[in-house]
Amino acid sequence: MASAYRASRKRVEDVEIFQVLEESTDSDVTIFSSEEDEDGNEPDSDKDGQLGDNSETNEDGGTRTSGPETPYLKWTNTINFKELEKHENLSDPKHSLPVGSSEKDFFELFVTNDFYNNVAEETNKYAALSQRKAGTVDNNWEDTNVEEIQAYIRILIYMDLVDLPEIEDYFQGDFCV
Repeated sequence: MASAYRASRKRVEDVEIFQVLEESTDSDVTIFSSEEDEDGNEPDSDKDGQLGDNSETNEDGGTRTSGPETPYLKWTNTINFKELEKHENLSDPKHSLPVGSSEKDFFELFVTNDFYNNVAEETNKYAALSQRKAGTVDNNWEDTNVEEIQAYIRILIYMDLVDLPEIEDYFQGDFCV
């Protein structure tokens, strides 16, 4: 399967990469198509001026690596920032909670009674559907309500905040959420 995946992948050629880089206006790459970089150094020569193993001198006296001739790249430390449009946020977070409000008050700004109602309603629908699909009726099932869903969410938050070694430890003694 891996070989079939590899075979279906398109190989990107250097020419395609350079074409994208030339068309792009926000790159940190400078492309040199001449035989020298901006400092006048031959791109394929080592520090000592010698050619690398895969380089050769052509009849014009320039150097190039073996394979297709491609432009030379040089990374720069220049960052080109794009001018952004002015952003006007018309939907700032707004609340009328007084100073000193509890964490629960802020939580309830995001998780409203509508959320709990929706979860309870969908849970009850799912239970009825599951029983119909199974062709049986669970006589022990009772529809859930907002208060039970709120209690369940509180237990989940409590269990996330208070790390106990075993699940059973959360239900020992006077457990109260």
